[in-house]
Amino acid sequence: MKMNDFLLFFDASIPQLEKQNRWATASRVVFKKWKDNPDNLNYLICAGTQLWYTLLVTDYYKNAPTVPENIELPDKFWLQDRLMEVTRYGFEVFENHAAFNAYFGYMIKAMPYFFLNHEDDYVGWQSKGVIMMRRSYDIAPNSPFTKAMCLEQDSSCLGSAYYLACMDI
Repeated sequence: MKMNDFLLFFDASIPQLEKQNRWATASRVVFKKWKDNPDNLNYLICAGTQLWYTLLVTDYYKNAPTVPENIELPDKFWLQDRLMEVTRYGFEVFENHAAFNAYFGYMIKAMPYFFLNHEDDYVGWQSKGVIMMRRSYDIAPNSPFTKAMCLEQDSSCLGSAYYLACMDI
């Protein structure tokens, strides 16, 4: 796999929407683009990462002492439902793709509660993320990106080996 296989190509409007604090619109744009092209891995990962990041932003502003006047935040449950839809589809269609495993593995490991239903297992989801990060490297062992992802999930490697892998990207 080439490094380009791991680059994300977002809709050109997304950075501007984010600068304008129009998080709900940005999330709808990437989700619709994926829904219109569900078998496009780049659109799936862009939708997943945008929904995930917008959940982070939403969580931050939920408890922030000040919130910008013009911020447009989507409903958290809408975000989580769409994130899970994208994730489930990714598991069904892209389970054996290194980029899907790397990006979604990282997001699941970092914030497993974004992927939980009320009866799900936090530690189980976190472990699933770690397994996916390792799997990305198993699928594409010559990729500096998957090597860095594999090393990132292992706290014993977060020193120089991880740093060197990141420098190769």
